[in-house]
Amino acid sequence: YLRDSIVMILGQDGSLDVSVDSGKTWLFDRTAYDGSAKELAVVSPDTMWELEDGAPSPEFSSDGGFTWEPLPETEYGLTSIAFTDGAHGAAVSYDGVVLRTSDGGQTWDPDTLVNSILDYSELDRIRMCTDGSGVILGTFGLMAVTPDAGATWHLLGHNNGYHFGGFSFTSSSNGWTASGL
Repeated sequence: YLRDSIVMILGQDGSLDVSVDSGKTWLFDRTAYDGSAKELAVVSPDTMWELEDGAPSPEFSSDGGFTWEPLPETEYGLTSIAFTDGAHGAAVSYDGVVLRTSDGGQTWDPDTLVNSILDYSELDRIRMCTDGSGVILGTFGLMAVTPDAGATWHLLGHNNGYHFGGFSFTSSSNGWTASGL
């Protein structure tokens, strides 16, 4: 997470390191959940969610990661989460399902529009940008983008033999990804 001069890094051991001066000094070392967090979705220095790989729901923190509250479970093994604000978010699953929430993760509903074009491939990552655009990556080179907060989705690629690793996007048309054959 990087916004203004605030930097947050989730370590492999579950540690959450925070800097408020662009990484010049690190002021806090907080431990997220039990050390098995895979992903962190942050909308402010205080408001964030963490997800363990394959967990049925993320956990929520309203105090900058000092304490974590389990959220109600979904029926899916989640692989990635993204939030655009304190209420609106999306998640993807091993089952190839995209879920959306409008209440901070208290309830999750399948996104039938995007699920119809993704053909239920295993989904690895989702990112939503502050401009409302978003990107989903999945197995075998699947990539789908939305320019309008998920109202419409466009499938850009699939079955090209690539497996996408890490990625970052600032909008649905600007970003980078790493892949391998």
